[in-house]
Amino acid sequence: MGAQLYEAETDAKLDDFGDFCPTPELRALIPSVDYTSPIHELPLFLVQLTKLSCGAISLGLAISHVITDDRTILQAGDPPTLPRFDHAEFSPPPLLIGQSDNNEERKKETTVAMLHLSKTRVEKLKNMANAGRASEIQAYSRYEAITGRTYLALCMQGT
Repeated sequence: MGAQLYEAETDAKLDDFGDFCPTPELRALIPSVDYTSPIHELPLFLVQLTKLSCGAISLGLAISHVITDDRTILQAGDPPTLPRFDHAEFSPPPLLIGQSDNNEERKKETTVAMLHLSKTRVEKLKNMANAGRASEIQAYSRYEAITGRTYLALCMQGT
């Protein structure tokens, strides 16, 4: 058998699923396979489209191991293949100049600060960032304006 598509509706709202930890309610959004059927009648691909009462839509997928390489997908090749991309986010942070380890930095207390910006203030920052820019140049986004201003404030604080 090929693919099966199911449509469903639920009275649940997206907020009812919280942080999407596995629960029976969340499991109901994913199509289930009837394993009492003969193996040659099992679908290879199941799709369940569920409309929630808040208007959100859930797309649940179930894929048969027959169409995926389940045994060897996580095994390295022979010879092992090198990563295609450098994922710097997984590398340890660089050491400070003149330091041989980061033990002293790890001992320092971390400061947490929260910055609350009103919509009006964000628009003002965006307008200030874009003031004097040529109209043919793409304007700075709200994110870029906030990030740039925060970076500038942090740099000025250190001087």
